[in-house]
Amino acid sequence: MTIEEALDALKPYRSQMPTEALNFIRNNWDEAEPALLAELDHCIATPLEEEHSALFLYALYLCAEMQCKAAFERYITICRLPTLLMDTLIGDILTEKMPEMLARTYDNQVETLKTLVEDEAAYEFARSAGLDALHALVLTDVISREELGNYCMDLLSHRLQKRPSYIWDETITIAEYLRLTETLPLIEEAYQRGWANPGTQSFEEVADGMDQPLTEEKLNEWREKVEDFKTEREIAFFARNWSDEDGFSSEDTADLLQEPKEARRQQQQPKSSKVGRNEPCPCGSGKSTRNAVLIKKLTRKFWTH
Repeated sequence: MTIEEALDALKPYRSQMPTEALNFIRNNWDEAEPALLAELDHCIATPLEEEHSALFLYALYLCAEMQCKAAFERYITICRLPTLLMDTLIGDILTEKMPEMLARTYDNQVETLKTLVEDEAAYEFARSAGLDALHALVLTDVISREELGNYCMDLLSHRLQKRPSYIWDETITIAEYLRLTETLPLIEEAYQRGWANPGTQSFEEVADGMDQPLTEEKLNEWREKVEDFKTEREIAFFARNWSDEDGFSSEDTADLLQEPKEARRQQQQPKSSKVGRNEPCPCGSGKSTRNAVLIKKLTRKFWTH
């Protein structure tokens, strides 16, 4: 097998994984990396093009798996695309895996991540992916807990614009994960002024979470999401909707075509009991609670080949 043959094997939208080609690319990474980066560049430049192959999706995941530092700026560029273009290009990957992709390809660009987090022109879920990436870097001992803790304090006190946005909810989530009890007065103010959404979680739930011990088991679970990154496993959610023939699979993909506003509406209903943000969402989407806040309207031209 040659590099060209391996790359060609990644182009069809087939549910069966091209394992031989993936392993060949891993074993010949220095040769394959430029071609995969070129594929990212092409698709980022033409997000609405109808002829994108599955190679783009494999390139996204392989570059993260292989910790390709050059991919970091490409991921950042994707996060800065206008919302509809980004949604067309990567769909649910933004909320499901972009934080890990950014963290695995990070190379001392902490200010780049902070700039994304604070960019009021960027999509709120892309900003949240940047903040989640910083938390992933704490989990893997790349940056210190103190640095991220201070940054969360700054975000809550003066660096976030004083208006409702999901970035407030995500900052509060990270503050809770870090057990930053000193941020509780700022968090309470955010709820009182309507910047944070109690439909995501209430102030009382945040305060209660701050009092709970953070177990090593939970830390290891979060850490494993970053460190144990395998393309075949990560891509499986999308590949199950691809056909082994030309055209669409027979599986009903209507659940992947819901309007985002409906998913948000479900998440904003009062909760009768607290559901962990990393537990299955009660809305029935099959996603974790915190990611089910946004179920994207995935386009048939890319996601359900």
